[in-house]
Amino acid sequence: MKKKSLRKILQNERRQNRGITLIALVITIVVLVILATISINFLFGENGLVTKAQQATQLTEEASAMEDMGIYLASVKGVEAQEENFRLADYLSNNIGNNGLEDFLNNGDGYGQVSYNGNKFLVNLTDYTYTYLGKSDGTVNRRIEQVLGNNNESVPGISMVEAGAIETEDLGWRVLSVNKDGSVNLIANRNTGFEVSLSGINGYTNGVKALNEICSKLYGNLEINGVQVISARNANVEDFYNVTYGVNSSEDIGKVYTTQKIQAYINTLDVTNDGYSTEQIENYIDAGNTSGEQSSNTQMLVSSQGMTIKEVATRTAKEETASMLNTGNNYWLATRNTNSHWDSQSGEIPDSEDERYEEYKMTYIRADGEYANYTIFKIDGHNTSGTNITQNCALRPVITVPAECVPDTTIGASVETDPFNKTGEDTNGYVKAETIATLLGTDVKGVNAISSGLPTIEADMTWTKLEAGGYNSLTGEFDTENYDYYIADKTTKLQMRLTGAPAYNNGVLAMDTVMNNLYGNLTEIKINDGKDTIKVNVVLARNAKFEDFYDETETSSSSYGGVWSTNANDSTAPNKITSTGNRYAPTLFASEDINTSNGISDGYSDAKITTYNLSTTGSTIQLTDEQRNSYSYEFYNADPGLKVVYNAYSGNPNRNTAQANTGTPFWLSSRCVEARWHSALFYFRCMSGIGALNTSNVFISYSSTNSNCYGLRPVLQVSK
Repeated sequence: MKKKSLRKILQNERRQNRGITLIALVITIVVLVILATISINFLFGENGLVTKAQQATQLTEEASAMEDMGIYLASVKGVEAQEENFRLADYLSNNIGNNGLEDFLNNGDGYGQVSYNGNKFLVNLTDYTYTYLGKSDGTVNRRIEQVLGNNNESVPGISMVEAGAIETEDLGWRVLSVNKDGSVNLIANRNTGFEVSLSGINGYTNGVKALNEICSKLYGNLEINGVQVISARNANVEDFYNVTYGVNSSEDIGKVYTTQKIQAYINTLDVTNDGYSTEQIENYIDAGNTSGEQSSNTQMLVSSQGMTIKEVATRTAKEETASMLNTGNNYWLATRNTNSHWDSQSGEIPDSEDERYEEYKMTYIRADGEYANYTIFKIDGHNTSGTNITQNCALRPVITVPAECVPDTTIGASVETDPFNKTGEDTNGYVKAETIATLLGTDVKGVNAISSGLPTIEADMTWTKLEAGGYNSLTGEFDTENYDYYIADKTTKLQMRLTGAPAYNNGVLAMDTVMNNLYGNLTEIKINDGKDTIKVNVVLARNAKFEDFYDETETSSSSYGGVWSTNANDSTAPNKITSTGNRYAPTLFASEDINTSNGISDGYSDAKITTYNLSTTGSTIQLTDEQRNSYSYEFYNADPGLKVVYNAYSGNPNRNTAQANTGTPFWLSSRCVEARWHSALFYFRCMSGIGALNTSNVFISYSSTNSNCYGLRPVLQVSK
């Protein structure tokens, strides 16, 4: 009995010891976890050693950066003491690339952004005080106004495609209209930062649906005073205008087609509708045929019965929304538009040929706030293939909200929206997409986002020496003895938009100023092999010019260089612009030299103004407000009348041909004029994506305005 008891006692002790050991182990682990947590927090927590060390390092770096900046600005003050009329902004602008100054931008509000030795600062341009903004990649953020050299003010006729991310933006809202059911339409105060291109017949057919759906995806989940919006779309023509349409058919004017004609399939649906804005296709039309089948997936059709389309018959602005049109940039209206006419043999024999011309257009609002149309698909004669054209604009969202969340429904009244966050749960409707395809869930043919850039130096730019010389903008001639000329190997991501007579006035100066402000302070460049870097002394940076690619003395055009005039008694101008009422011209044109003895295009390529044309100059006799706003004037019958040299040229370059093709179009800082019996077209020259010289008209003598945009092409004039 005693042995059993002893054995039991020992067994019980062993069990207890195991229990104590397990408890001790658990306690030990818990203690170790606590100690580890304390150690981790001690090292890496908000007040930990590592965090404090990192903060100390950051503060040390910031203090060092602040000290360096202080020393630099003190040295600049020394320069100020020795110079009269010294301005800190001018000094910083002129010394980018020297002594650690990487970039500078005058904000226009008394402060400037400075990138100095890898750090960014906000500098008071009056008292030299400054604030540290963090690390810098060597550049500062810019807007086009800040590189035009015009005290941060906008320049008429000049805007940029500074395309941003495809995302919901804080655009601000105001009341556009009130619907019959009491809901309220709100329109964005600004256009979107990103732009969308519409191309060809697919862009025409899919454009309205795509523009509306893009806005729906981005703005359909916003909240107004805690209430989610009912729907979102893009603005359309009916938001701003009262429009009526008239039917135009081959039968109406007594013409019958002798061959088959082609048209956008959606136009057969438009004929039965009241206009072009209503969405009439359920699915995007991505593929097409010319078999005449009118299926839901047919982008175009061939008709042997003639064509019936609707054209705008009347259009009057709505007084209550007219003030909302202008956003300062081009933006699409979700509205199609079409016109059609018979060939008239240069206007001499109307309706003389059995050929119909059709232009399929998308409506937009120009940078100057005026209604306009882009032709994106065109048919000439009996052509069954058509011409596809790509144009791009921003969007202008419209959201529909319940009446109860808008306290003031007065047209134009501002409405506050609930803020949204770009990350986290409280996004309140924020949406972002990499492409239009990912946003819409399908790759819509003819609809794409524009990839552009801000007006900053593109660090990956390489350069090629112009072997055939370059145009010296300082003297207006070629000078290869004293200078070398280097041209960028690609078109800038940044695109400039030129609109109307103001663009004709301001365009050369604007393009050259932007290029000089961005690239004029380079001290070294990478040449075109992408490996070698050379030091350069840049005298001037500018945009590429017509003369860089073409020697006018070798032109083969018989009409090139001809003098045209509206003055019937001008014997020096054998060609006459006979149509009356076509006497308008950009104001700058009055001071341009049209003496052909000085060279065919003398006076058109170089800016004849040293400051931007911000108000009307030249003749102001009988100038209406509308004409003044267009920066043009009318000659009427004044001697010498509208007299121009026809110097527009389209074709292949004959100089520096290897450098002409960048794969993307770019502007040339060169004006020209094309004269016809009924009008004169005022152009800016440009280079196509395949390296052919083209022209793009910005203004016509019967006061028609056009708006187009391309990239730029920097050229460096370098001292030998």
